[in-house]
Amino acid sequence: MKAKLNGDSQNGHGRPAGANGVNRLAGSGALGDAPLGPSATVAAEAPPEAKAEGRDMSSGRFTAGNRFGKGNPHARRMASLRQAFLSVATEERMKALGEKLYAEAVGGDWQAAKLFLLFVVGRPADAVDPDTLDRDEWKQSQEWPHPADVFAALGKVVFGDALRMRQNLEPRIVPMFSAEANPDADPTKE
Repeated sequence: MKAKLNGDSQNGHGRPAGANGVNRLAGSGALGDAPLGPSATVAAEAPPEAKAEGRDMSSGRFTAGNRFGKGNPHARRMASLRQAFLSVATEERMKALGEKLYAEAVGGDWQAAKLFLLFVVGRPADAVDPDTLDRDEWKQSQEWPHPADVFAALGKVVFGDALRMRQNLEPRIVPMFSAEANPDADPTKE
């Protein structure tokens, strides 16, 4: 016997009539029209809600004083090992190591050359993408200060500071028609 379908589902199977998620017992007349609530046995068997002691309720992180959130247990050991390793690395030893690495690189060891260049020159910059060059240039120009803002800032220079700037520049300012500015001019032609 083929069940009557109540619509199609994604897998091609339909639901039989009456299986539309509605409680068939509610309102059937036998129990009245009141909706059914959870039974007393289900409420008694439910596990108690987990308490979030020692945790921040909003983020779930451990709070100060929580015995379970003591941090990385290996951090002190790693710090002491790094300290012992760095105590061996004196300036003279690092120089000798660098010279040996350079000699190996010049001798043809490409891995030594790669490591040496990585420390001396650094990683190469990313290649410029020609498709986004205009956009990047536009973004960079948007970061520049607006000329109105520059003029407004210049207007806020204190008079004393402006006077000192002028005094510093004064020895450098030479009139256009002076002998210092035009050494070829004849001083007798005035």
